[in-house]
Amino acid sequence: MIKHISFDFWNTLYKSNPKHRIHRANIVKKFFQLTDSVEYISNKISEVGKEFDNFGSIYETFNSSEQISYFCLLSLLKRRPTKKETDIFKNISDESSIDYPPILINKHKIIEIFKYCKEKDVTISLLSNTGLQNGRILFEIMKNDSIIEYFDYFIFSDECQSFKPHKKMFELTYNHPSCNAYEDRLLGLNSVLHVGDSLMCDIEGAKNYGFDAFLFTPEKPNYDELFLKIKNSIKK
Repeated sequence: MIKHISFDFWNTLYKSNPKHRIHRANIVKKFFQLTDSVEYISNKISEVGKEFDNFGSIYETFNSSEQISYFCLLSLLKRRPTKKETDIFKNISDESSIDYPPILINKHKIIEIFKYCKEKDVTISLLSNTGLQNGRILFEIMKNDSIIEYFDYFIFSDECQSFKPHKKMFELTYNHPSCNAYEDRLLGLNSVLHVGDSLMCDIEGAKNYGFDAFLFTPEKPNYDELFLKIKNSIKK
């Protein structure tokens, strides 16, 4: 029986906004007076971010947005950036994320699921790895989309200095005082359902810890399948 559901952020609730990457690349190009094309700059930043994601997933190691910003600039400037330059790059990325925020994949369906969970006394949390956009930025985006009210708590990798699939992330979810599964330990770890798009970080990480897990497929959103699983699990 499900008593708590944790959701991943990227490619589960939200997808990237393509305008954000171009907007950010334009500002970076102008500020740092780069001769490369906007497309090249945008792709290079994305490549560095993905490599940090891969590294974090494999070694279960957290990397800060400052570290990622430093290596993005190192790649673009072809020299070591200063702290001031790194901070400016990070601020550009943060502001671009607010100006052109990630897009909710299906707000209507997501809120329908959230409301059902609340009616059934199932608590909800966010469990997300972070990269260039830290937890503060992601929280602000969710607040602007008016979905913050459905969440009981939030766990971001930059705030707990860990990275899925490390067990610490799932342990923090289960041991949080606002988690209904924490209140009723007789139900066990599998009374928590984690929903995410990554086989390694979300599904294997959750199951290895003892949670139930649901693989979300962003290329073909399967919210209806998720909703059915939630309903059937709550009825048990």
